[in-house]
Amino acid sequence: MRPDAERADPGAAPETASPPVRSGFVGHAILALGLLGGAWLRVRGVGEAAPFGDEFHTLDLARQSVGTIVTTFDDVGSHVVLPLLQHVSLAILGDGAFALRMPALIPGLLTLLLLFPVARGMVGRTPAILATLLFAISPMHVYYSRFGRSYALIVLLELLLVHWVVRATRPNAAGGAHSRRAWIGVACVAAALPYTHLSSAGFVAALALVACWLVWRERGVRALAAPLAAFGSAALVCGLLFLPLLPQIDAYFATTEGVKEHPLTWFGIPLLLAGGAAEGWVWLVGFPAALIWIARKRVDVALVGAASLLGPLATLLAKMPHGMEYAYARYLMGALPFAAMALAAGFVALAQRYTRESVVCGIGALLIGASLVTGPLVGVPRTGEFDNTYLAMRSLPAFDRAWPGAPAIYDEIAALEGDVHVVESPPITSRGVLLYRGHALRHGKRVSLGYPEADPLHQALYVNLSTVTKADADYVIVHRNLAREVRAYWRFVYDEVWPTMPHGSDEGFMERHRAHFIAGQPAASEEVAASLAAIVREHLGPATYKDKHVLVWKLE
Repeated sequence: MRPDAERADPGAAPETASPPVRSGFVGHAILALGLLGGAWLRVRGVGEAAPFGDEFHTLDLARQSVGTIVTTFDDVGSHVVLPLLQHVSLAILGDGAFALRMPALIPGLLTLLLLFPVARGMVGRTPAILATLLFAISPMHVYYSRFGRSYALIVLLELLLVHWVVRATRPNAAGGAHSRRAWIGVACVAAALPYTHLSSAGFVAALALVACWLVWRERGVRALAAPLAAFGSAALVCGLLFLPLLPQIDAYFATTEGVKEHPLTWFGIPLLLAGGAAEGWVWLVGFPAALIWIARKRVDVALVGAASLLGPLATLLAKMPHGMEYAYARYLMGALPFAAMALAAGFVALAQRYTRESVVCGIGALLIGASLVTGPLVGVPRTGEFDNTYLAMRSLPAFDRAWPGAPAIYDEIAALEGDVHVVESPPITSRGVLLYRGHALRHGKRVSLGYPEADPLHQALYVNLSTVTKADADYVIVHRNLAREVRAYWRFVYDEVWPTMPHGSDEGFMERHRAHFIAGQPAASEEVAASLAAIVREHLGPATYKDKHVLVWKLE
């Protein structure tokens, strides 16, 4: 131990950033509400929404052999862990969107469940309760817990890494069995993180520096052997795992280096992370301020909280990778649990000066509830099939406006009562699917996508147009020229609606959606539409409605 460092009592419990709390019934009720409500937000309809955008990247790779998966680094940066977990999930649960999203949903739920016990040891009980509630309604974490990519898994691993670093570096952990187990936990998670996604390397590096400084501060230079061994072995294992993939990794970075789209409005990043514009300002000001306050009593907690943001942020600023607000925000998602802890701890510290703890808990829950009501988890219209677009993270009202040029059949369907099922075809996998979302908002009925697929996985995702019956749908709609229709809808949104609306903080998000990528959709061509129409016509007979955009079959 350095001479000027305080000597800790080995038997003492770690000091928390707030005094012991007896929040009683109110605290237990709020915690239960956060856990149950957060779980429901993540689970509801998770297998119903059609795959969107990046979710399609691993559809083929996940069904290859394990040997192929572990030796493949694809050209869209899926890495190895995600397709491997999806491979296992598909084998256990069968084909379908639910199985594809299990590697995101399970880590998302585990992070929600683990946050309270981890936060309680770092910032105290009442802040941990409010942090859990705040994290439970995080639009970005809810979204990526339901999205078939690895970002929710990364957040879970980063929470675990911080947990093990805090346990390993606390003053009363030196040299004991608990400390050794903690450093083993550090090594395992630190190796798994970059292997899951290289974007987490900055987080791991920042935590390594913090761990080394904390150990040196409390125990001296000799004690640095433990953190250096843990993080060094993690780097070695991760490097060996990546070794067979190096040529593919080099090729991936070479292809993405020339494509540079950066955030248009940098405030859009904290806005997405916090779930709204006002919340974004609270996040920007409150997070660092709360960390400074926490550092007065728990330097370790303050440092790991700062590292959770500054490590990935430094990596982003150094590399400036391709991607706009959405991409940059998801690379910083690992800071979400620690921002929730810090903000909750700061709020409790201020409020406890004026009232008792149960009231503090209640007031905090009401403020968080107000954020939920005004945010995208409640405010964005739901359509079922199209609920996994980026609009689930940030509402863009320009895309909610009814398009006057929509085919008249949708008004006819809207007038029908009861359960009506509409099948739209061809499927759209890009942001162009917001066309179908607009039609779904117009008529308000249940929607599925249709395609004559023989592939088992795609059969689970789409209604088979070759065999569709009245039991499957009430209407089958084949779009005759998707590229033309999407472009017409986009002109309405961007030329007629968006200019009349206050831009606020949405300019970057709207600019990102300007690229609908419909031209790159294989199913968007007139030739494909004609072949689909021929298949349906052979099965169901002549179309019952047609205009310049659609052919429609009403199933009797």
